[in-house]
Amino acid sequence: FVTFTDPAGGILGGSDTVEALTLLEPQIVGAVQGGSVPVDLAAMQRPLVVAFTTETAALHRIVFPVRLHDTVVALIWLDLAGNEAQELDARAIEHASVVAALHMMHQRQLAQQEDRLGYALVAGLLDGEFSATAGALERARVCGWSDSKAYRVCLVLLDEPIPLTTEGLERRERWV
Repeated sequence: FVTFTDPAGGILGGSDTVEALTLLEPQIVGAVQGGSVPVDLAAMQRPLVVAFTTETAALHRIVFPVRLHDTVVALIWLDLAGNEAQELDARAIEHASVVAALHMMHQRQLAQQEDRLGYALVAGLLDGEFSATAGALERARVCGWSDSKAYRVCLVLLDEPIPLTTEGLERRERWV
């Protein structure tokens, strides 16, 4: 079985049932916080075998970090049949780490794009240029707006040239 966790060991998902993952979470959190996994995950270059003792048997899993821009954003755990990781297991978890990082980076880019569309929606509302097309209404719903609620607006003027540069977008993201 494969399990994805956050760097603290909290379960993000996996190939097992939800009930099994819920029972597994305290074990993985204990391994991360108990010192079975190195503190400096970013420095890990090879998968690490971690032993787990359960009520029924001793299990072994290998763990490898998922990195985005040298920051560990998740851990991948792979259950082993024995107590040693084969080269194929190591390669599989390394490749899974790359695929997971690409997926997470894509998700972040989508979230940033949705935020930008939300900013455009608010700017259009403030300029009085909102047209209630199906696309604009759907974008408003995705951003969490409801036509039955009252809203208050707070404006912050950023001293940035228009159109925004990449650095300007990053500064705006930090303000938000």
